[in-house]
Amino acid sequence: MKRIRIAWRSLAFLVFIGLACRQTTEPLLKTGTLTGVIRSGEIGLQGFLFWEDSLLTTTGSDGTFLLEKMKPGHYSLTASALGYGDTTQTINVVSAETTTVVFNLRPDSRKGQVLGEFQDGAFFRQMSLQNSDLQKWSEKEIFEGGTGATLQAKTFGPELPDRKVFLGDSLLGFADAWGQYAITIPWGTYPLTGTCEGYQSQTRVVKVVPNGRVYLNFYLWKLE
Repeated sequence: MKRIRIAWRSLAFLVFIGLACRQTTEPLLKTGTLTGVIRSGEIGLQGFLFWEDSLLTTTGSDGTFLLEKMKPGHYSLTASALGYGDTTQTINVVSAETTTVVFNLRPDSRKGQVLGEFQDGAFFRQMSLQNSDLQKWSEKEIFEGGTGATLQAKTFGPELPDRKVFLGDSLLGFADAWGQYAITIPWGTYPLTGTCEGYQSQTRVVKVVPNGRVYLNFYLWKLE
């Protein structure tokens, strides 16, 4: 019995050593780098790069961008710039290599409208817990309906600070006394930011359609 125990212990030790060696000798999956430019012809454009519904990066004034430590794989990326039509490409990021991509955008003067409403994030969450139907409302239904959490002068008083909508550093518009805004901008995909003094700003991605209308609400939480 003693010999059997020793044999089992020796076998277990060898298995442990083998697994440890395998883990230390197997190469770690390396990340890749993506670099490129958004341009129109030979002119670089300050724009935005998106993956699905997420903003990956904002380019420099010359349209160039650099994304490091990306997981290897295929990505469907969309490039946009104000006054130009979106362009989408599928690229392959390779481990331990640099992939270069060029997005060539064409000017497009068509415009669309974005409408939305500013909500107090904490109040909206409270109202959603009290009314489960509110959780199912679309952006349009929230804009047109009454949530009880709108950042408006009627609810929060006439001293409520301005609620503003930005694209990058550019001010696009203000909300009215009812907490609603409406802006008309060239169609495309953009990261819009809603701000109000005393609240955390929020950035959301919107896809403006040519000659159409989309809804985008902002849910701001008070600063501690």
